[in-house]
Amino acid sequence: MRILSYFNNWFKVYDYLALEKKEKMVTFYSEGKNYWPYLKGIVVHLTRNTDLTVYYVTSDKDDPGLFYSEKNYNTLVIDHGFMRDFFFKNLNTYLLLTTMPDLDNYQVKKSHKTDYYIYTQHSLMSPNCSYRKGSFDNYDVIFCSGQYMIDEIRENEKFYRLPQKILVKHGYTIIDNLINEYEIFKKSNSLKDKSKRILLAPSWNDMGLIEKDMSENIIKLIIEDGYHITLRPHPETLKRSPEKIKNLLNKFSGNMSFSYEPNILSNNNLFKCDALITDWSGIALEYAFVVKKPILFVDTPQKILNDDYNKLNTIAFEKKIREKIGIVWDCKTSITNLIYDIDNKIYANDYIFNIGKSDKVAADYIKNLINKLS
Repeated sequence: MRILSYFNNWFKVYDYLALEKKEKMVTFYSEGKNYWPYLKGIVVHLTRNTDLTVYYVTSDKDDPGLFYSEKNYNTLVIDHGFMRDFFFKNLNTYLLLTTMPDLDNYQVKKSHKTDYYIYTQHSLMSPNCSYRKGSFDNYDVIFCSGQYMIDEIRENEKFYRLPQKILVKHGYTIIDNLINEYEIFKKSNSLKDKSKRILLAPSWNDMGLIEKDMSENIIKLIIEDGYHITLRPHPETLKRSPEKIKNLLNKFSGNMSFSYEPNILSNNNLFKCDALITDWSGIALEYAFVVKKPILFVDTPQKILNDDYNKLNTIAFEKKIREKIGIVWDCKTSITNLIYDIDNKIYANDYIFNIGKSDKVAADYIKNLINKLS
């Protein structure tokens, strides 16, 4: 059955490539199901408010985007290997929109048959620090979350003498969604749960909490302090360090004060918790702007994936804002007293474009661009 499914997907790839551009004006690409929330709002706004033909292409058969249905909306599944490489090399659409960095740097190449490549954010983290050098250099258009992102990208272009890309003041769909969800959540019975809860949501990198085996001690301390703790690993950690996760589950899965959340599509635990513990994860920024509860940062080395970061004349957004949204925790002191001393009065509007309107802004931009091309 798997072989038949594989060949069937190849037939569908060829069918897609054989279509004229007007039959697939906008193509979205998702690496997996966890990226649907970052694309969904734009997809929905386009399919419900325009006549543009939209294709949603994913490398995950469980991607929720495959089950969305609307007129002029089509889906396609491709794998992460040769099929994806072939698909991208032969891509012929007016524009491709994705959350995948490093276009044209590794296996996934640009096609001369596609007019525009658009990158939209899946994190509020610094583009010059938290991504590899050149991660966004080969995109034509970047949907920017805030002014800090525009400033960092322009500095990168200046430093490397690159042609300027089109930078759109977009916003961040996840913030918009979380604000709406949290308002609904607060009106529900969910807040009647008075148990003390902590969410542990580390980032992924070689020096991260899970990778450096710091999570076990943190979980023990939080449970001993009388809290229920939920472990929510980054999707990349699940792929890169499965044995680390397995070891943690073997040690704590039988404890009633411990729970595990591998699926980031649900935000219930994010809303329920009394405080967030993290290192350099972008979830801290989303939590600060929406939930506005205490954040405890474990002082691990800053997540720097760009070897040239220190040469660029920018300070990463997550570093600039760190002391405004939380405090550094030594992983020894009882958190009970600490979390009541944290006063988060930061406002999303001060940092993020188009709060509540980002999906419309993106859809309107795409519609206008397609009109010019067609």
